[in-house]
Amino acid sequence: MRGFIKRLLGVGCEMAAYGIPNIEEKIRQQLKKLGLMALTSVEKVLSDPTCHSYFTICQGKKGKFFFKARISALEKERTRARREIGFLAKLAELEDFRLPSLTFRLLDYQIGDFDWFLAEFLEGKNMGSREILDKTSLSLAHLPAVMDIFFALREIPEDFLRFKDQKIPPLEKHDALFYQRQVQDFLASPECCDMLSENEIEKIEEIFSCKDHLDLLDKSCHTLSHGDFQPPNLFLTKKSLKIVDWDQVHLDNPVFDAAFFWTHLWSRPKLRNAFWRKWLNASLEKEEVKSLFKLSSTLLLLVQVVSLNGFLKYQKERMIPSELERRRRALKIHLSTLSSILYN
Repeated sequence: MRGFIKRLLGVGCEMAAYGIPNIEEKIRQQLKKLGLMALTSVEKVLSDPTCHSYFTICQGKKGKFFFKARISALEKERTRARREIGFLAKLAELEDFRLPSLTFRLLDYQIGDFDWFLAEFLEGKNMGSREILDKTSLSLAHLPAVMDIFFALREIPEDFLRFKDQKIPPLEKHDALFYQRQVQDFLASPECCDMLSENEIEKIEEIFSCKDHLDLLDKSCHTLSHGDFQPPNLFLTKKSLKIVDWDQVHLDNPVFDAAFFWTHLWSRPKLRNAFWRKWLNASLEKEEVKSLFKLSSTLLLLVQVVSLNGFLKYQKERMIPSELERRRRALKIHLSTLSSILYN
């Protein structure tokens, strides 16, 4: 697990070890073939060992576009990139569902020695920042639009999400066994053990060994999940709020994305509480929703604890003081939130 955390944070990892050979030249040639000029430097992205894909706005004769290419040779990243492309291609076939209008439209793609796709550019405001963790432009007025995306995700039938192209792996299903393994791995990591009490660890183990909880996870893991539903992946356009970045798309319980979004509103407690009340009030099976929320948010908060503590351990010297303090604050809030969820 320690090795996984270090790779996650880019510690001791050179891109050459995991990168696609000649990827910089391949990207340049592909953009030239498409008649596009990238607005983000390829070199800058390749110099960051935590980046697995190159995502940029491009300028062409017909306007602006989004371009994304896989730069990692790791099997996990190949799988994610191809699932995203396969999902967006399938989404383009839908006519009677709302979701296609709530994300960008796929225009072109290639699956091969390196995977890339071109999508329509969304003219609008990005609602968050991956660099500044507590920055978001979301307000109470945006919550109905956020809820609309959640419900649009739930409309997509599971049968639709099967890919015919053998190069595209099927979507992963996050069932009870998946949750158990993830939780066990995180609890075994020093980055987690350093932060949790023995009572908290025992409580988490108890929650994820409860038969009723496991049965519920297995019963519920058939809903389309974005997998990374947070403010930086939301764009406010003139027409609506839209969601981008589908490389974590999978099947999960219907509460996972809402729990993910809720977890990432850690710096906005009033907005977070208002969202949870709206979500719960819109749910028919409230007790079931509460159980799924507890299971999903516990796992997600463990992810945050491990990730943040890992950054503070291994990347401390590379951070500016304000970012260091921001991550410490986030870690403190996530630990407090996890404790509240476990004992309520």
